[in-house]
Amino acid sequence: MSTSLNHPRRPRRVPRWDNRCVTASQATAIVNARVFDGDRLRDWTSVRFADGVLTECAAGSSAQDGDEVVDAQGDMVLPGLIDSHVHLLPGALSQALVFGVTTVLDMFSMPDVVAVARQQAGTRSDVADVRSVGIGATAPGGHPSMMYPRFPTLTGPEQAEQFVAGRAAEGSDYLKVFSGRSGRWPSLDPDTITALTTAAHSRGLVVVAHVSSVAGVHEVVSAGVDVVAHVPVDGELEEALAHRIAEAGIVVGPTLATIENVLGEPGGAAVAGDPRIAGILQDEWAFAPDFSLVAGTRLDYYNHFGSQWSPRAALVWSPSLRTTWKAIYNEAFRPPSLVETQSNGTFAALGNPHLQPSKTRMGELQFGYRVASLELTVSAFTYKTNTLVVTVPDPAAPIGQAYVNGNSDSASGFDGELHWHARETLTLSVNGMVQSHASTSEPYFIAESPPRKLVNVIADWAFLPGWNFYVSGSGVFEQGRASTDLRPAPANYGLLNLTLRTRTLPLGLVATLRATNALDKYYVQPSSSGSTLPFDVPQPGRIVTLEVTKAFQ
Repeated sequence: MSTSLNHPRRPRRVPRWDNRCVTASQATAIVNARVFDGDRLRDWTSVRFADGVLTECAAGSSAQDGDEVVDAQGDMVLPGLIDSHVHLLPGALSQALVFGVTTVLDMFSMPDVVAVARQQAGTRSDVADVRSVGIGATAPGGHPSMMYPRFPTLTGPEQAEQFVAGRAAEGSDYLKVFSGRSGRWPSLDPDTITALTTAAHSRGLVVVAHVSSVAGVHEVVSAGVDVVAHVPVDGELEEALAHRIAEAGIVVGPTLATIENVLGEPGGAAVAGDPRIAGILQDEWAFAPDFSLVAGTRLDYYNHFGSQWSPRAALVWSPSLRTTWKAIYNEAFRPPSLVETQSNGTFAALGNPHLQPSKTRMGELQFGYRVASLELTVSAFTYKTNTLVVTVPDPAAPIGQAYVNGNSDSASGFDGELHWHARETLTLSVNGMVQSHASTSEPYFIAESPPRKLVNVIADWAFLPGWNFYVSGSGVFEQGRASTDLRPAPANYGLLNLTLRTRTLPLGLVATLRATNALDKYYVQPSSSGSTLPFDVPQPGRIVTLEVTKAFQ
C-alpha cells in the first residue's frame, strides 16, 4: 500500500488508466502480458507508453507501426513499486531498480547525501527516484545520533517551528520524528512531538514517526502523526490502540524484515539467496557478517612521467553500531614541481628534467568507537616513500645545489581524534600524532617532514543562532633535522587561533573575523640545509583578518 506524501487531510490523487491514443515520437508496446494496475488484475494483455507516459492499455495488442515491441511471454506488468522505508547507502538507488522499485522514500540521511541522490535520480535512467526526510527530529543523544555526524536536535516544543523551518529550507519532502520510549536512549517528550507535528502540518508536510515500543506508539498516535514506521519489539498492540490507528487513517510501515534482524532472525538472507534473484544482485563485497571490502584505484597520466596508478583498499569490520575496525592500504605519488625540473639554479637548486615522481605506500589499522556524545578514532600507521626529490651539492650549479631523486623515507606512528558534543551548542575536539622515522630514511627528508609530536585542541561554540566562536590551540614538539645538520633542534612552540563567524547579516552575507597566532608567538620552521640556509625560517606573528562572503545560487 502506498500513500501520497501530501497533507493527509487532502484527497489522495489516483492516476487514471485511459484507453486513449497519444501521438508520440517514440513509443514502446508490451504485448502478451498479464497486467496489474495497482489495485487488481485487469483483462488487458498489452500496455503502450511513449516518452514516459502511459498511452493505452488493451485486451489485444496495442502496438502501432514504428513502435518498439516487447514480448512479455506471459510475465506480469505492474506499476513501479515504492519502497516506503530506505536509507541512502551507497548503491541504494540502483539496487532498488533491480527489484522493480522506481521510487524510494528515504527515512534519514544527511543533506549532502540527499543532494547527491537527487542529482543521480534527476540525470540517470538506471536509478530509482527519491524522496527524503533529510534530518529527522530527535533529542540530543537520541536515536540515531550515534550513527551519523553531528546534526540539529531539539530539547523542547519551543524549538519545533524553527526545526521544521530548517528542514523545509533544506528541501525535506516530509518530517520524521523519533520516539524513544523504550528507554534505551534519550527521547523527545510528548509535547515536543505534538509541536513538531503541528508545525509540519501547517507547512503541508506528512509526519512519519519512528517507534520501538508500545508506549511510543501511544505517544505518536496522540500527537496526530500520519505514518508509523516499524512495530514495537516490547509487546503487542492492544486492540483499542489498533482501532485508534485505523480510525485516524494512520499508515503503518512495519518493516518486518528489519524487526527480524533486530530479534536475531535474518530472514532477508533467504530472499537474497533465491536463484531467481541472486544472479542480478550487485556484489557489495560483504563476504561475511559485519565484514566488507572496499577497493578502488586512480590513474593519472603525465607526458613526462607516463601513467601513475594509485590503488587503495579497506577491509571494514563493524561488530556493532558503535564500533568499527578498518585495515587500510593505499598508494599515492607526488610529481616533481616545475621548479624542481626546470629551475636554472639562480634562485633555487638546479632543476633536473629527468626526475621521477615520489611514490608512497601506506598501511593503517584504525579503530573507531561512538556513543551518544563521544566519537573516538585511533590509528596505527606505517608508510614508505621512494625516489624522494632532494637536493645534493653540485659545484656546477649557480648556488651549488641540484635536485635529484634520492633514497626513501620510512616512518610509523600513531594518531587519534576525539570529539565530544558537550552540549547542543558546544563541541570540543582534540587530535594528535606521534611518529618516528626509520634510521635508513633519507637524511634530507627528515627536515621536510611533519614534527615528531603534534597536538591540536578545538572548541566550537554556537553561542547564539547564526553565530559561532571557534578557539583552536596547537602544540608542535620535536621538529626534525637532517642527521648531517649539526645545528640545535628548533624550539617547541604552541599557537592560539580565534575565529568569530556570523550568518545573520542581510542579503545572505557571511562575516568571519580571524585572529591567527592571537598571542603573537615567535616561532620558526626548520630550514632544510644548514649550509644553504643557515638560519631557520621565522613564521608570521599575529594576523587579524575580516572576510565577508556571499554565495550565489
